[in-house]
Amino acid sequence: MNILLHYNLALLQISGWRLTQENLEILLANQEQIIIGNFSQLNLNKTQQKNLSLAQQQIPSKDFFEEQLTKNQIKTTSYFDSSYPKRLKELFDPPLLLFYIGDLKILDHISIAIVGNRKVSSYGKLIPDILLKDFMCFKITIISGLAYGIDTLSHQAALKYQLPTCAVLGGGLSDQNLYPKTNLSLAKQIIKNGGLLLSEYYPHNQARGYQFVARNRIIAALSHLTVIAECPQKSGALITAQYAIELGKPTGAVPGSILTQQSRGSHQLLEQGAFPIINAQSIANILQLELPNLSQSKPSVQLSQEAQAVLKCIQKSPSTLDQIILQTQISPQQILTAITELEINEMISNASMGVYTSHV
Repeated sequence: MNILLHYNLALLQISGWRLTQENLEILLANQEQIIIGNFSQLNLNKTQQKNLSLAQQQIPSKDFFEEQLTKNQIKTTSYFDSSYPKRLKELFDPPLLLFYIGDLKILDHISIAIVGNRKVSSYGKLIPDILLKDFMCFKITIISGLAYGIDTLSHQAALKYQLPTCAVLGGGLSDQNLYPKTNLSLAKQIIKNGGLLLSEYYPHNQARGYQFVARNRIIAALSHLTVIAECPQKSGALITAQYAIELGKPTGAVPGSILTQQSRGSHQLLEQGAFPIINAQSIANILQLELPNLSQSKPSVQLSQEAQAVLKCIQKSPSTLDQIILQTQISPQQILTAITELEINEMISNASMGVYTSHV
């Protein structure tokens, strides 16, 4: 690693100068000048020049830069290094420099992004676990953004099923600036279990709204498949999906209830041609993976109380939705969520004319 080059690339990145194809050609032609901190050939605008000056005050020297990285156990890789994730080079404006903690090599695996809303429904809470439980024996990496809601649940499910997971952050990686702070313990677990924390932002950079949008392009580019678990019509997860679509990568969405706002963004994607994702097999089909036959050794499923009541009702005799509501005295919304839970776990099916039958 050329620490002097990385130091100057960090300054340049903080300035707001983006690595477009045109700028890449300029950078390659002036790489020796960049190493010594001469940015005069890069045509920085006034705002970028001002930001560069502020960055030089924030990180006054190569030694200070290296000291801060060592203190926080953070490593760097630049666009010019062999360790830089190759899929990021598909972006229109890939990061000049990445900061990371953990194992970059997990990005060499088949990677699946699972993202969604921060405010998650009782139904949404089930999705990451259901999608990942059958991948326990696979060498795949689960990518998400460490945010509240679906992101957190996706990382937790990956850890539960011993899958490497990568969290792409919208701010710095230092303990003081990691966002959200409540997920610091989860971040430590990810590292402890062979995962990866990744960011294009200087370790002491505070997370800001616009940075999460930029972060989403990295999640999409790193992944072979982007799955939207649950999201309304206005959600950052849809931005991630759009980046994936623009990159020509497959995008999937988990169907939800038509009665709630929580899945309207997911349904919008499905209308536009996204793959419907209902279980691990859906993902395996898209990525051309072969799941083992788990029918003889399926682990017991922890069902919600509502799902248990609905299953018990259907086991007595095939039932319509109205019959289930009448017999269980559970609200229609909870019944629909419970039915989806049971269908995803392949315990019931809608055989014909709206009559549900049990398979267990």
